[in-house]
Amino acid sequence: MLWRFLIFLTFFSVGCAHRGAVQEMMPVPAAGTREALLPTYKPTGSACLDSITANMLYMGCSQIDVISSESTIFVGCTQAQPGAQDVFSRATFVRIVEQEALPPGAEPFCGDPTGVYAIWKVPFNELRRNE
Repeated sequence: MLWRFLIFLTFFSVGCAHRGAVQEMMPVPAAGTREALLPTYKPTGSACLDSITANMLYMGCSQIDVISSESTIFVGCTQAQPGAQDVFSRATFVRIVEQEALPPGAEPFCGDPTGVYAIWKVPFNELRRNE
């Protein structure tokens, strides 16, 4: 009886000691890249602003900046992927409280209790240079 128990214990411990395949860990993202920014992003509570920001990060934006002017806020990507031409990498998003205050050429994009958001085809980096 003791002999059988020892054999069982030996097979059981050998089965538990089996070494599985080594799994590669994902590399740690470099600081300042969108891969490093995405896990640290915290929602603002504005469905519109959160969707704009998440899409900017998803499209490869490494830095997002904000310019405030009275009751208008301009949001845009300042470090897009090289060659990116999508709206989230190049355009400026404008937040206003009243839709009548939209700049000429801006198209409404989204609205929530924090305000109305619009896409303005003026590149954000150009807007920053002119401020």
